[in-house]
Amino acid sequence: MLLHQANPHGGDVYRHKIRLDYSANLNPFGTPPLVKEAIIKASECLYQYPDPYCEELRKTISINEEVPMEYILCGNGAAELIYSYAAATNPGKVLIVAPTFCEYAQSLYNQEAEIDYYYLKEEKGFLLSEDILDKINRDYDTVYLCNPNNPTGKCVPYALLQKLLRKSRVLGIRLFVDECFLEWVNGAASLVRDCKEYPNLFILKAFTKSYGMAGVRLGYAICSNRELLQRMSEASQTWNVSTPAQFAGIAACKCEDFFLQAKAHIEVERNRIINYLKSRNITVIDGEANFLLLKSDKNLYDELLELGILIRDCSNFNGLSKGYYRIAIKMKEENDLLLEAFSSIYKNV
Repeated sequence: MLLHQANPHGGDVYRHKIRLDYSANLNPFGTPPLVKEAIIKASECLYQYPDPYCEELRKTISINEEVPMEYILCGNGAAELIYSYAAATNPGKVLIVAPTFCEYAQSLYNQEAEIDYYYLKEEKGFLLSEDILDKINRDYDTVYLCNPNNPTGKCVPYALLQKLLRKSRVLGIRLFVDECFLEWVNGAASLVRDCKEYPNLFILKAFTKSYGMAGVRLGYAICSNRELLQRMSEASQTWNVSTPAQFAGIAACKCEDFFLQAKAHIEVERNRIINYLKSRNITVIDGEANFLLLKSDKNLYDELLELGILIRDCSNFNGLSKGYYRIAIKMKEENDLLLEAFSSIYKNV
């Protein structure tokens, strides 16, 4: 059997008999009805090629993000943009803040780039500290950063982000910032407003997590370096964003109320789950996104899978060891079932 994925991700519900999927960090409310209607409407246009420039979609995103349309590039999921960015920049040496999403490194292997890692420490709460500024030097072409980080859920303080921006510009280094989960964080500051001043800044976003559109495949980038976006576009196939995906994205931009209701729900349920797990003496990293990182000496992946619950085994994250697991946050009724499963596993605690 040939395997496409070099590193398994969450959401693989196709090879497991499960009743609950806690391995993928998606909107627990599912897909907005307006988005579903838009995809059905798009079926009337399937005989035509998609718009290769995604003009209507980019116009809509530009209004939402309050940036020029020329700053926006859409892709077949955020993952495609990660790979086209690596191909377009072809870096010699990069620095990745880890543990983090493995596709950054995977995309760079194809470019034969030299990769260094700045490792976040558990004893420091997996928080990025200012000593990263001492690590950055002219040897690097690009610094990769996920904010909030996946799988820790921790955010980078805005003041530190500004220092990273200034230093990277002075040294002529590109700064890649993945903000795909940032909308889930209360009070978090995006760097989108800094794109105009910092053409070396590249921001990655997606509709996947916020609007339950993982099966649609739609992401976008924001960057004021139009030459870079052009090279990325040339590194991707033509018509890479399907017509249903473009219709869905336009509709999703009109579904803010749907997302805000889910965000409020996540806030309540995240705190409830954290308090429960800590009462069972389970180590929980207090993240700020729509998922939680756990540490346990039990084989939670296998034990929960036997109960029909799929979680993310994080042992394949560079910078994490065996015993780390990530769980999504879902609807209250589903979360109750998850906590009941934890109770059965930790019944003697």
